[in-house]
Amino acid sequence: MEKRKYKRVIMNITLKARSIVPNETSVPITDDDIYVFDISVGGIGFTSKKHYPIGMFFDTNIVLLNGDKFSCVLQVVRSSMNNDTFTYGCEFLSLTDTDRTRIETYQALLVNGVY
Repeated sequence: MEKRKYKRVIMNITLKARSIVPNETSVPITDDDIYVFDISVGGIGFTSKKHYPIGMFFDTNIVLLNGDKFSCVLQVVRSSMNNDTFTYGCEFLSLTDTDRTRIETYQALLVNGVY
């Protein structure tokens, strides 16, 4: 039985982001650093060869497979490591109602076989 708060769907994209470090210069994250594998209205799951600490913030633009896009801030809330790859869970910190609707629409299209 699924225990997640929000339904997650597959999301096969790479992500451009900038780290947000308080009192420091933000650090760009390159395209091949983050591979997003799922998304929900609560956040995203991604893998990376790089280590990012719990609590780290990212400023990013998400582009869904249906072309919808939005800007958001993410925070790493969990991580694990398998071989040389880290798996992360991030929460959205700045998701608007409009962006939430974009994700829900994307989920419905994916479930109905559009993608």
